[in-house]
Amino acid sequence: MRRWQTPSSAAIEKLTHSVAGTVIASFFTTGYSHTQLYPIMRSENRHFVGDGEELTEEGVYHVKDFSVSETQIGYDPATIASWFPTPSIDTALPMARFDWSYHFCGAQCSVNTTIDILREVRFSNYCATQQQTFTNTGDYQAMFMIPKALPQEGVALDRPFNSPSRSGKDIYFYRTEKYLRDVNNPIDRLVAFLHNDATDDYLIGMSAGLSLITGDTRQEKRCENIPYGDKQTDTTARLGLFSPSNNNKFYISAINASPFADRSYYLPVGYHREIDYYVSFFDPSANEGQVYWYKDGNRYVIYAHCQTQHDKLDITVPDFMNGCTLRIVEKTSSTELLSTTVQDGHFSVKYADAAANYIVLTAE
Repeated sequence: MRRWQTPSSAAIEKLTHSVAGTVIASFFTTGYSHTQLYPIMRSENRHFVGDGEELTEEGVYHVKDFSVSETQIGYDPATIASWFPTPSIDTALPMARFDWSYHFCGAQCSVNTTIDILREVRFSNYCATQQQTFTNTGDYQAMFMIPKALPQEGVALDRPFNSPSRSGKDIYFYRTEKYLRDVNNPIDRLVAFLHNDATDDYLIGMSAGLSLITGDTRQEKRCENIPYGDKQTDTTARLGLFSPSNNNKFYISAINASPFADRSYYLPVGYHREIDYYVSFFDPSANEGQVYWYKDGNRYVIYAHCQTQHDKLDITVPDFMNGCTLRIVEKTSSTELLSTTVQDGHFSVKYADAAANYIVLTAE
């Protein structure tokens, strides 16, 4: 969450750095274009769980499913009475509470976050996914896809495109017809992989995105949290950003401050949101197209993308999904699910044309 500010926070014009009570450096914030005062955070209620059992002792554990959760309280820096030798938060005012839960299964991680505002907070946006991705490596090119996005400057963003890093302009997204194929179905993920075009070999693949099935990252909720409109340089309205200059980092806003313009972009006390997202690594050679999954509670979420036509394409998934019932979350109109369950580590999909097609499924 960027640019925290509370109504009673006085503007800080000068910052100093001191050692043993002696000021050794200082600067005036007005001389900088971007100045931020981050809240002091306190962590509590941390828990570790492996294969369903809480881990309370030091040791080496080998588990298939691993979860870690904690609560963080953010305090208003303007209310901290003493900063040295360490900040004292005994009398500081809490701004917000974050409850985090990270779930690791294989090479995938899903994250559940709840945000509770305890004191009016001014902000611009909350980018749940801020993922640095790949750059060109040896003979492998860094390839990317942003499903649901329209082309920009002649580049089809929903099909694999190369970004060598630092040489391209940042790509911005807003919730308008200029950027999206459907303004009511905003972009929610980035797919990336390293590919050797000469040998058609792959090195690694990954995806990062927001959950489509839980929390306030569901399609209809995001349309409420990120209103229609294009304010260009105004980060309070921005939907997302792909930044080649920052090692091909992908930002995707779960919520932004645009709905609170009449409150000077302050979130009200009692504001609550559940922000769920994931990072998933996959083997691009395991399937035609880009196929990955992550675990969400007792179910799996499977994403399959393809840019070629197939009457019946078998998709390979891990054997432990055998017997799981498949349900469609969303898909392109030219895509058809031909299986109802996973059998022998496979299910089948029809792609009626060579457009940028995809299907998102749950398996449980």
